[in-house]
Amino acid sequence: LLLFATPVFVALLTLVCTNHRMRRIMLWLLLADMVLVGICGVVNHYLTNDMRILWVAANDFHYEGRASAPFYCPNHFSAYLNIGICYLAAICCTPGVKRKTFLLSLVVALLLTAANFFSLSRGGLASLFAGLAVGIPLFALRGHRPLFRFGGTFLGLLIAIGIGCAVRYTNNPLMQRMEKHPLWHAWMTSESYSEF
Repeated sequence: LLLFATPVFVALLTLVCTNHRMRRIMLWLLLADMVLVGICGVVNHYLTNDMRILWVAANDFHYEGRASAPFYCPNHFSAYLNIGICYLAAICCTPGVKRKTFLLSLVVALLLTAANFFSLSRGGLASLFAGLAVGIPLFALRGHRPLFRFGGTFLGLLIAIGIGCAVRYTNNPLMQRMEKHPLWHAWMTSESYSEF
């Protein structure tokens, strides 16, 4: 419910809050909640090896080794954090953002991304990259000069490629999960055929 209610809550905030200050306070409270959920997920991951979700035993829907915080499914945990990461990326790209706000948004986005990695969600990672790849050039960089928009888009693309290569070519649990997926096998098989 939290996952599906969050985008509706953000949309209602923009309609109900009568001034910019109220909107800003409510959105920062929402981001604080996302940080707490992320911390809860990582702490729960290390303390219980994801055998419990808060105080409830995870017998029916057990995803051992994948952080899920208060959500039963790690993919929902990842999707919830993705909302905050995309919002924080938009704040970082806003023209005229104060340096303090920029640095705070960047640090919180990195913390949420680190917590997101513990979910080992393949779809969560793909949707995060897709959201940032589409959202930053089309929406977040509006109001900037064209050269800055092109440079920001190019820099974002380089960062995404770098992160993708780091995930792909290092031995990590997320890559091990990706290698088990049938689409990954199909893609790797088509790549090996194309070499001949």
